[in-house]
Amino acid sequence: MVMAAALALACGSDGPSLAVDLRTDLVPLVEFDAIQVFVDDTRRAEPAPRSRADYVAGERVANLSGLSAGLHRVRVELRLAGGLVARRTNAVMVQGASATTIVITRDCRDVDCEEGCRNGRCVDAECSPETPDACPIGCTDAEDCPEADACAARTCVAGSCLYSDRGTCGADRYCEPMAGCLDLPGAVDAGHDAGLDASAPFDGGRDAGDPPDTGTDGGPPPVDMGPPPVDAGPVVCPSDPRLLACYRFDGDLTDDAGSYDLTTTGATPMYRTGFHGSALVVPAGGAFTIPNSALSPPARTIEAYVNLSGSGGMVFYKPDDSLLIVQGGRPRCIMASDAGQIDAFASGMMPTGRWVHLACTLTATGTARLYVDGVMVAGQTRGNPTASSGRFGVGADPRDGSNPFEGLIDVARVWSYPRSEGEIAADAP
Repeated sequence: MVMAAALALACGSDGPSLAVDLRTDLVPLVEFDAIQVFVDDTRRAEPAPRSRADYVAGERVANLSGLSAGLHRVRVELRLAGGLVARRTNAVMVQGASATTIVITRDCRDVDCEEGCRNGRCVDAECSPETPDACPIGCTDAEDCPEADACAARTCVAGSCLYSDRGTCGADRYCEPMAGCLDLPGAVDAGHDAGLDASAPFDGGRDAGDPPDTGTDGGPPPVDMGPPPVDAGPVVCPSDPRLLACYRFDGDLTDDAGSYDLTTTGATPMYRTGFHGSALVVPAGGAFTIPNSALSPPARTIEAYVNLSGSGGMVFYKPDDSLLIVQGGRPRCIMASDAGQIDAFASGMMPTGRWVHLACTLTATGTARLYVDGVMVAGQTRGNPTASSGRFGVGADPRDGSNPFEGLIDVARVWSYPRSEGEIAADAP
């Protein structure tokens, strides 16, 4: 379709013009709901995404006229609920009837680059399908692309890996290439739309930039959420050698599974009625941490019960290692690997004012899966897991107490293996 449109354009036009095509494997109206086209930082078009469009094969998103001949910078931004999901800039020499193709891959989602991202890494605007020699080495055929779930088909486009939906998930589901068939938005969406500031994504460490700012200043303590459920479920800190740490927050920061008691820096922790006994309230400036690298096995699970009262905040964070966060109302898990961040980011909003079980698992082969109330909502595979020796924190950045969780945290646990979906589902509220 892209080639046919380009040929049609070349058949005749008055003055310099530019056709802009988009190729992306992000799912329209699920992973992005707005397309914006800029030329030299001026917005020139904003076509509505179409759910049935084949963006992997390519779709025309702008036919621009009235441009001057010469070099222009063309940028396409994909957005969701007003927040930036991904963007890419091409440097285009416009002479007569010209065309350019913007390729945005899902591994560039929330990767913050000044000009653009390709295969999860920042690239210059000169790198485009029309100028492949300006691009770093990428795939040459589909076999070079990481394996995906059976619902997705791999393809290599101008050195970038894209994944198309085979159409096997059914009418009420969509294909997330690494996670498989997922429910369309609504499975974890309770109607709370807090927006998403994806312009400052987690980068894995202070040297590369601070973690995302969820926009919270701590605020007043959340209101008491009422008594815990009558059925508190199984023992929350079982005697299991694979359970590395378990924090009940029953009036203290004790590790009820081992010897990794949290220490306090800054503000004093507060407690309210929780899901099992009492729960932790994270005050502004408070950091609850352990200076130990033992909680980063190659395969692991990090999980907690949370009761969100705002737009987000950190649940677990270890710089250059692992992060479980609610960002802009959407749960997200990031793990470190030798090939970059393994990023599992839910497309749906998380409910507020009730208890939710969040869990993130990591396999030794580099697959991260994010679960909300026992249902997998996102996943990604990349590289081999890596670990850091930095401080491990619960409820805020362990370095300075920034990005405190807005709400309550209860029964925070770290396991030395990736728990199964059945095990995680058994702990759902």
